[in-house]
Amino acid sequence: LQLAYYSPSTLSGYLPIIGPIAGYIGTNYHWITVITNLFALVAHVGEGLYALHISRKLKLSALCSAKWFLQT
Repeated sequence: LQLAYYSPSTLSGYLPIIGPIAGYIGTNYHWITVITNLFALVAHVGEGLYALHISRKLKLSALCSAKWFLQT
């Protein structure tokens, strides 16, 4: 969906079936791509925070916890 946000017209060449649909949404309903990208950002940060919580709950070292946070 990042490509639908930045350059929706190029999607049809890369994704034959989904590309035209994503290009249409990116061109005519730009707000959908913005909301989807924001949701993905929040979800990934949440995953990282949850990994940090679990690793601390398991009493892993701070370095190991940081690695789990960054890995997710």
